Amino acid sequence: MLIEAVEATGARPVRHRMVILSVLLIAALTLAATVVARQTLLPALDETARGRLSWVGASLDAAVGRFAYLPELLGRTAEIRALFAPGAAPSSVDAANRALEVTARSAGADALFVLDATGTTLAASNWREETSFVGRSYDFRPYFRAAINGEQGRYYAVGVTTGVAGYFLSAPVWAKGQVVGVVVVKINLAPLETEWTRSGERIAVVADDGVVLLASLPAWRYRQLLPAAAASGGIPAEQRYADIEIAAEPILDTPPRPSVVQSVRLDGSRAAEALVVVSDLPHFGWRVLYAADVTDVDRQVVQTGLATALAGALFAALAAVGVQRRRARLAEREALVLLDRRVRERTAELADANHRLEAEILERGKAEADLHRTRDQLVQSAKLAALGQTLAGFAHELNQPLAALRTYLASARLLIAKGRTGEAEQTVGEMADTIDRLRDLNDRVKSLARRDDGTGGPIDLVPIVERTLRLMTFRFRDAEIAVETALPAALPTTGSDSRMEQVVLNLLSNAIDAVGDSADRRVRVEGRQSGGYAVLEVHDSGCGLDAEAAERLFEPFFTTKQAGKGLGLGLAISHRIALDYGGTLEARCSPLGGAVFALSLPVRRMMPARLPEAAVDGVS
Repeated sequence: MLIEAVEATGARPVRHRMVILSVLLIAALTLAATVVARQTLLPALDETARGRLSWVGASLDAAVGRFAYLPELLGRTAEIRALFAPGAAPSSVDAANRALEVTARSAGADALFVLDATGTTLAASNWREETSFVGRSYDFRPYFRAAINGEQGRYYAVGVTTGVAGYFLSAPVWAKGQVVGVVVVKINLAPLETEWTRSGERIAVVADDGVVLLASLPAWRYRQLLPAAAASGGIPAEQRYADIEIAAEPILDTPPRPSVVQSVRLDGSRAAEALVVVSDLPHFGWRVLYAADVTDVDRQVVQTGLATALAGALFAALAAVGVQRRRARLAEREALVLLDRRVRERTAELADANHRLEAEILERGKAEADLHRTRDQLVQSAKLAALGQTLAGFAHELNQPLAALRTYLASARLLIAKGRTGEAEQTVGEMADTIDRLRDLNDRVKSLARRDDGTGGPIDLVPIVERTLRLMTFRFRDAEIAVETALPAALPTTGSDSRMEQVVLNLLSNAIDAVGDSADRRVRVEGRQSGGYAVLEVHDSGCGLDAEAAERLFEPFFTTKQAGKGLGLGLAISHRIALDYGGTLEARCSPLGGAVFALSLPVRRMMPARLPEAAVDGVS
C-alpha cells in the first residue's frame, strides 16, 4: 500500500529506499533469528550433555561399587587372617596367594593383594607374574595410610610396579581390636574409556589436582584441564602418576560456562569448537567433563537463518496478517507434534519402569523365600548338632533300665516256676515302670529333633525350660556342674515350643561349655515377668566375655570356642528367633562371675494359671 502510494506520486527514489529498508529489515531478522536459535539450541545441548555426564558418573559408580565389599570380606577369610597369626607357617603365604588369585579371577578384579602393618606386600593375586607385588612396599600410598588407620581407602594412581593405572580400594584387617594389615583391590577402568571412545563422545575425568585421569581421547590423558591447574601430578611422595610426565598444554584456556561455546584442544595441534559441561563426582572427589560437538547446532542455526530470510522476503511480499496467521498455525502444529512425541516417550518410559519394578518385586519375593528356607534349615541343623552332644549321656542312661529289665525278667521266670504268682505280678509291674521311663527318654529326643514350621502360638516358657533341663541332666552330671533354678509357676508368651526349646538348649549348652575349665562349675536358670516381658536368664560361673566377643556375639559364624567345638551359629539363630517373636536376646556380666544371657519375650495375657511341675530329675 505504501509503495503504491509512493509510485502514484512518481517518487522512485523513495521506493528504492523502501527496498533497501526491507533488505536491511530481513537481514536484521535473519541475524536475530540465528542468535535466538543458538541461544535456544545451546541450552538444550547443555541439558543433553549433563544427562550424559550423569550416565558417566553412574558407570563409574557401578564399575567401582561392585568391588566395594571385596577388601573387607577378604580380610575376614581364614587364608588372609592366617597371614597375621602368631608364628604363621610359610605355607600360609602360598595358601593366601592362591586364594587371592582365584578370587581376583572370579570377581574380575585387576589385582588383589595384602599388606602388613608396614606397608609390605605379604600375598598377591599376581604372585606368579614378573611384576608380582609380593615383597614390595606401598606404605607411601594414601589407600594404605587410610586403611592402617582403621578406615576404608580409595585412590586412583598409576602402578609403580606394573605401570598400569587403576582405582584402588582398601580395608583394614582386624585382629583382637587392632589393625594388623590391609587388603587392597585394584580395579582397571580402561574398559570404560574404551566404551566412551567407541561411542564417539568426548569425555574426560579430572582428578582433584586438575589432571585428566580417564579420557575417551588418548591425547587428553595426563594433561591439565586448565592453565591454572597445578602440573605437579599430585603429592610427589604418593607417586600418583609414577614416571609419567604431565603435559603442560591444557585442554581448555578458560573455565567452561553454561551454554557457551569455546575452543577445546583435541590434541597438541588440533582444536575444535565445543559446548563444555563439567560436573562433580562426589564419591571420588573428581570432576567429569563432556565436550559436546556443536556442528549440528551450527547447521541448525544456518538453516534457521535461511528460513528466516525466506520468511522475511515473503513477509515483504505478502500481507503481515497472512504471514502472522501462517506462522501461528505452524507454531501450533509444531507444538502439537512435540507434545505428542513427548507423551509417547513418557508413556514408554513409564511402561518400561513398571516392567522393571514388577521384575524386581518378583525377584525380591523369591529371595525372601530362599532366605526363610535357609534360616529354617540352619535352625534344624543347629538343633540336631546340640542333640548329638546329649546322645552320650542318653546311651549311659538307657543301659541302666535295660539291665534292670533283664534282671526283672529273670526274676519273673523264677517266681512263676515256683508258683509265686503274686510276687511275679509285682515284678512285671516294676518292668512296666521301667519301660515307661524308656518311653519318656525317647519322647524327649523326639521333641527336640522334630522340625518346626515357624508358626507361633500360646506357650509357657517354664515347662520348656524344665523339659530341656531333664533332657540335659546327663551332661550336667557328667561335667560335675551344679544347676540352680528359680522359676515362677508360669511364664506365658507367644511363640513356638520347638523354637523356644532350641533357644533354651543353645543357652544351656553355651553355659556348660563356659564353665568347663572353671574350678567353680555352676549354672543358674532364673525366670520372671518385668515390664510386660517374660524374662528368662541363664547365668554361668565361667570366664565371662571380653569386649570384642561381646560386640560380635550374635554374628553368624563367630565363636570363642576352640576349633571343632562349634560353628558360631547357636547364638545367632537364637537371637534371630527372639526377634521373630518380638523379643530380644542380650548378654552381660553375671553375679556368678561369668556371663548371663537374658531372653525377653512379650507376656501373653489371659493365660490360665497352672500348677508348678515336679522338680527336674537330678537337677536342683
